[in-house]
Amino acid sequence: MRPTNALFSGAILSLAIRAATGFSFDDVPRRAIETNPLFGRTDGSCPPGQYYDNGCKQCPAGSYCPGGKDAKQCDQGQYSGAGADVCRACPDGTYTSQKGSVQCTTVQCGWYGTGSNSGNNRGSTEQKQCGRGFYSPAGSTTCKKCPAGSYCNSSTNCEPSLCQPGRFSDKEGASDCTECAAGTYINRYGSTSCCKCCAGSFQSSTGQTHCQACPEQTKPNGQGKVLVTSNPGSNSAQQCHAFQVGDPGPIPSACIDSSVTLNQATCPATTGPVPTGLLKRSVPRGCSNRKHTMCEVKSGRGGWECIDTNITLDACGSCDNDCSAIPYVGDVKCVAGKCQVATCRKGFSVRYVDGAPSCIPTTKQALLIFERGMN
Repeated sequence: MRPTNALFSGAILSLAIRAATGFSFDDVPRRAIETNPLFGRTDGSCPPGQYYDNGCKQCPAGSYCPGGKDAKQCDQGQYSGAGADVCRACPDGTYTSQKGSVQCTTVQCGWYGTGSNSGNNRGSTEQKQCGRGFYSPAGSTTCKKCPAGSYCNSSTNCEPSLCQPGRFSDKEGASDCTECAAGTYINRYGSTSCCKCCAGSFQSSTGQTHCQACPEQTKPNGQGKVLVTSNPGSNSAQQCHAFQVGDPGPIPSACIDSSVTLNQATCPATTGPVPTGLLKRSVPRGCSNRKHTMCEVKSGRGGWECIDTNITLDACGSCDNDCSAIPYVGDVKCVAGKCQVATCRKGFSVRYVDGAPSCIPTTKQALLIFERGMN
């Protein structure tokens, strides 16, 4: 006889003797009997958490024993430890696709698990990809849309990627960023829109981080430069023109800086103040003010303007007399229709010949500059 059977027989004999002297099994707690392997039922059944194999034994991990003869494997989406009478559903953010699991696996980032199903006591049996335009951290039960200013171009994104400078995304769930259109730019990461090129600048290409300043223009006589502007958002150098009344004030420097920043700042102002001295009214012919002279605009869009030639620097005394065009001039004014030079450039001094001012070289270096200008 085996030792276990001997012990069992001895225990029964001892209890039988006790019963004869007035002892009852009702005096023994039921749990004490059910959990003691010596009291395996004669039909081969065992208490919950145990199974019968030539005696009651602890239910192995990955299985459950509701009470009876056999241990049963946990199903997909379930797990158990040793001695379990039921299997548990995989917690949210975990899964198992195998039967008989002792633990569940955490869902990877870029994937999601469907979560527990209270109806059948099961959790996720698999993890699923989030897809393009979405992302998720590890252990997720749902995926999130990539926020505006970012993109998710893979099926398994752990986190969104910021749009590069020159590109933007204006909606959630983008799988790629869009290039800034011609006439616009952006020099920041994570942008939701692009900025228009400022007045006095343009951009003919797409996906750019800055604009280009309008080309310089000179006056018809070749002396002096013309103030150049353009409408905000210009996409061609041909859209640049000489400033006239009603045009936006040029402010190109605000849009040609190519430095890149992470700040989600607002776009700079696209127009500046209208330059004083250029607030001239275009008219077909004739001036209402007798003190004004009608002068033709010979650059840009052309036209006519009424000017007080007594004080206007670039039309001093007549429409064609531009005081600022005097070679090597420094500080100059128009007073009573005549150019008055206060200073000349370094190395030059003012001289009046027949009442007309000019700047004459007074140093050797200035003379060399003067001679090169004559050639």
